[in-house]
Amino acid sequence: MSAEGIARWRRLEDSSLYQLVKLKLGRMLHGATADSEDMDADLGVALSLLTLPGAFLSLLLFNKYGSLLHFLRGEVKFDPYAASLPDEYLFIVLAMLASGGVALWKWDTLFLDRRDTVNIVPLPIHTSLIFAANLLAILLFAAIFCADVNLASAVLFPLVVSASQESFLFFGKIALGHTIAILAASLFSFITVFAIAGLFLAILPARTFQVISLYLRATIAVALLAFASSAFTISQYIEHGASYSLIRYLPSVWFLGLCQWSRGDASSTLRQVAFEALAALILVLIVGAAAYALAYQRHFSRMAEISVMQSRTPLPLSSKLGRLLDRTLLRNAFEQAGLRFIVRTLARSDRHRAAVAVFVAVGFVAATQNVIWSRGLSGAPSTAEFAAPLIVLYCCILGLRFVFDIPVELNANWIFRFLIAPTLDDCATLAGKAIFLLVLPVIAVASIIFALRWGTVAGLLESATLLVLSTTLTAGLVLGFRKLPFTCARAGFRQNALLKVLLAALGVFVFAILPASIQHWGYANAARLLVVAPLLALVWWGLYEKRAGQLEIERQIVFDDAVQHEIELLNLTG
Repeated sequence: MSAEGIARWRRLEDSSLYQLVKLKLGRMLHGATADSEDMDADLGVALSLLTLPGAFLSLLLFNKYGSLLHFLRGEVKFDPYAASLPDEYLFIVLAMLASGGVALWKWDTLFLDRRDTVNIVPLPIHTSLIFAANLLAILLFAAIFCADVNLASAVLFPLVVSASQESFLFFGKIALGHTIAILAASLFSFITVFAIAGLFLAILPARTFQVISLYLRATIAVALLAFASSAFTISQYIEHGASYSLIRYLPSVWFLGLCQWSRGDASSTLRQVAFEALAALILVLIVGAAAYALAYQRHFSRMAEISVMQSRTPLPLSSKLGRLLDRTLLRNAFEQAGLRFIVRTLARSDRHRAAVAVFVAVGFVAATQNVIWSRGLSGAPSTAEFAAPLIVLYCCILGLRFVFDIPVELNANWIFRFLIAPTLDDCATLAGKAIFLLVLPVIAVASIIFALRWGTVAGLLESATLLVLSTTLTAGLVLGFRKLPFTCARAGFRQNALLKVLLAALGVFVFAILPASIQHWGYANAARLLVVAPLLALVWWGLYEKRAGQLEIERQIVFDDAVQHEIELLNLTG
């Protein structure tokens, strides 16, 4: 770089706009509670996980497009353009789901808050420059994650589709249409979530928006998951050459038309929806920018007031219920104070409640789709209907266990270090009781629904099943828990995040599908359910032996979840 270029770059670095964009983008990427090493590791894990689905899906499709496999199957005529259409739709839906999920994940950091008011407003910077810097940072953030989500599939999928073709022009057309479609779909999904948030913030009073924020995010999450769950059905619908008249109003179909139009291979219908995709993308960009501007003008000066109102949230655990739990389930002062701390944190921290809401939304959509696809016998619950509450309960328990590892303010855990003895070994018990009490309403609602629909006996059996299985799962998940919830970083998650995601998916079968099949089999004769008693006894015996085999130091509370190396060097020479 020339001396003049270096000078220009330094002037850019010194400009207020650059520094404001850097500050906002850094907060959106890293957050504001962890140290730098944790931030970089968490960001790396997130970027890696987001790019994996597109890579896996591309590799799985190699079986469909390989020329040797076509020869072995006896397929003489194979049109890769037509064959790739339903697969393009799946990639578009995947891109929209991932980008919309990222926008929901970073919902709190998209708009200005009290820290911006305290740190930036006193500076000699015009408010219009602050607005422009934040809007630019949001666009850069969207571009980073949209590129990451689609990076692997943008390279691998065109290579897979063109595996049986020798023309580079063919590869170029596939790559061009695919890349334009998935990037545009990702940007559309991200900006749509941003625009919805901005519209509600611009229209509603600040306090009302803070109240409904979590429910709005949960609704959007459920809509995204329901949209994604129908992807394979619509993909098969497209593959069989059905008419677009019924599905042309789906945004994913618009971007499928944009893909084919970019390739120069679009029908009249797809060409029309391609222009609808471009119009929709431009519209959400305009609406998002306008809503952000209006929300910025209305609420930026009141961010401090909003934060104070949030801090006055009352304790949701009533005194009567608290005294009842103190006399029955909570055996000592640590458990009594710990449960109140957990409930208060979940009531006040939108970040933690949003994380739990995502797990609940996944469970709700999965359970609903499972029931819709099944065909139960009239007058008796089907296997899918037995599995539905188990799936929701499983996701609730996993969500609560997950958020227990997310610190509220890691730099403030010194107060707990000061007050709590380092030899304390009741953390697993506290976490287990807290999870059980928090999912108890889910068990109660499911049992009441079963009782109203299939009778009192069915409701009681369902209640017993849910209680036993939820207690067993919770005991297993908190077996090695050594922290006070919300006070210690989740260092262990970053080393084997993908493995834990796969195990969680497998756990749905073990916790929900298999027990639901047994419930359906034993519905006519409840005595049949006793066959699972030896298996449950074996599981509980294993948990007891595992707990009894832990060393005393393995049970003591920790506030710094450092990575434990498998091999330590011993200085034997002294």
